[in-house]
Amino acid sequence: MTLERSDSGSALLMVEGEIDTLTADELERGCEQLLAVPSDVLVIDLTDVTFLASSGLAVLI
Repeated sequence: MTLERSDSGSALLMVEGEIDTLTADELERGCEQLLAVPSDVLVIDLTDVTFLASSGLAVLI
């Protein structure tokens, strides 16, 4: 999981691999970091996620 911020005011969280009950907490921490600093645009890139369990979806909702 990688968090990037741009000078233009956007923030990007790139997530990869499987998001299940064992890794949902890591996704939640990443989302908390993403929201910690105000940004004009927030993006969560799930392109490289190969599996998303309901526990991961609950974090995103």
